[in-house]
Amino acid sequence: MAACLETEFGNLQLELFPERFAYIRKLNTILVSDLHLGRSGHYRKHGIPMPASAETLEVLRLERCIKKVNAQRILILGDLFHSAHNADVDRFVRWREFYENIDFQLVPGNHDIIHTSFYEHAKIKLMDKEYEEEGVLFLHESKPDESRLHISGHVHPAVVLRGQGKQSLRLNCFYQTSNQFLLPAFTSWGGHFTIKPKRGDKVFVCAETELHLFDN
Repeated sequence: MAACLETEFGNLQLELFPERFAYIRKLNTILVSDLHLGRSGHYRKHGIPMPASAETLEVLRLERCIKKVNAQRILILGDLFHSAHNADVDRFVRWREFYENIDFQLVPGNHDIIHTSFYEHAKIKLMDKEYEEEGVLFLHESKPDESRLHISGHVHPAVVLRGQGKQSLRLNCFYQTSNQFLLPAFTSWGGHFTIKPKRGDKVFVCAETELHLFDN
């Protein structure tokens, strides 16, 4: 196991971290997906109890990631926010003011439904839904028939590890094929899609403070 693992994907060297983000050193850029901020406020609005402190913890996790690699840019591959504008979203915007020197860029996801004027106010640049850089396509939801190299999120990938008996454990993961790279969901909540890797694919399992290259 390791605290960071590296992998090549096209022209990019990706540094992967168990905190569920990737770092592109040549671009000084953090890649992250599916934060779903504002989820607790959305749930409370619909009568499902969830403490507001849960949002604070998520933002503090993001802050630690920024400081860990001293990034100057964050490229978010969709679902920065979970739903409509609420108080939790406003708290994130106030936190964002402490990092005005960092470029926040968002490739919109299916949950990013807040009006575009809000992102301008929050100094978050909206990118194209299919944004290309360094010969790689960045988007929220992967396209199964996409032959170009692409990096995405959306599905909250995970892998099931099985013990000698009936024990099993499902953990978040990065998933890499010949032309696709999936980021794990940054959020600590929500469902997952269990990956069934094929021979030759790479699965990097996020286990607390370490990463493990899954042998399939």
